[in-house]
Amino acid sequence: MTPLKKLEHQSIYIIREAYSRCRNLALLWSIGKDSTTLLWLCRKAFFGKIPFPVLHIDTSYKFKEIYDFREKSVASGMFTSFGDAPGGFREEMSEFTFGVGAEYMYNKQFGARFGYFYEPTSKGGRQYATAGLTVKYSIVGLNFSYLIPTSINRSPLDNTLRFSLIFEFNKGGLKGQSNGVSLVDDQPKKEKKKKSKGDEVPLPADTQ
Repeated sequence: MTPLKKLEHQSIYIIREAYSRCRNLALLWSIGKDSTTLLWLCRKAFFGKIPFPVLHIDTSYKFKEIYDFREKSVASGMFTSFGDAPGGFREEMSEFTFGVGAEYMYNKQFGARFGYFYEPTSKGGRQYATAGLTVKYSIVGLNFSYLIPTSINRSPLDNTLRFSLIFEFNKGGLKGQSNGVSLVDDQPKKEKKKKSKGDEVPLPADTQ
């Protein structure tokens, strides 16, 4: 890990600790280089969404471009973001991130899934693979997932095993009366036999 990356991880740790310990936390943002760096670190600490207010400090000594940036509407920012990269079209293309995934289910009970996420090195460099398993029985489902880093930019979830327990409380158990899908066919065999016999249609006596 590079010294700069180490400092970044320490800063992210401090930001998360401050959020967990302090009430009425806010970030002061003057749109300058220092506060913008801190804003970027907060975004990385909380995966892109800052959970506390960001307050702009207007010193009245800013450049006109800064005020134009502040007053830009969300819709305008969305459309202009497709052509504002300093490096032109090539840099615009490098701002795209890609994620692919696939899942296979066997007998609606056992599943395996794999995925991969890629972000260009110049735009964050997050790159990792994911793997997961699913086991379902009756109304209970158990999911396992594991994140495997493939770049030097580490994620807080690197090399961690996560699991979730799911209950599907459909009326009637497995065959729920809603639009749900039966996970396991556990209908008693005796009922199946009775049902199959009752469904038989007798042939006419004169049929050969």
